[in-house]
Amino acid sequence: MVLAQSEEIPALRAAITNEADRIFVNTLVKSTLVALNQANLTENYSVLQALSSNAFKANNSEEELAEIFKAIREYGLDFAAIVEYPAVFTVEPTLDTQNNLRVVGYFETSPLVEFDLVFNLVDGRFLIDGLTVAIRPVSNETGS
Repeated sequence: MVLAQSEEIPALRAAITNEADRIFVNTLVKSTLVALNQANLTENYSVLQALSSNAFKANNSEEELAEIFKAIREYGLDFAAIVEYPAVFTVEPTLDTQNNLRVVGYFETSPLVEFDLVFNLVDGRFLIDGLTVAIRPVSNETGS
């Protein structure tokens, strides 16, 4: 197979190589999703913006973030309970050559909280550069 591409595909390496890394990545994911949850509950996305990379801010105003996450907000779910659960990674978290971190997975809550997050390392801090979150009902939920 021959593949034509315009950019070099960056080499990826494991982001979690020990328990301290696992704790850090779990904390980063949880704090990011808690910030989103609080933004949805208050309809104030300024803190989420403050935790983001310049590129993310340029592409996503507070008003645009409110629109992007409207469906989750309208679902009416306060998903702060994720802090009590470990993240389940569907793909092992990776770092590219520029130390951009990608984390994909979910929390085994009911409903499930799924995420696909990208962070840029800027001045020693991981800033949000990509934020995809979905809420998926668990198929065996009962009406009790």
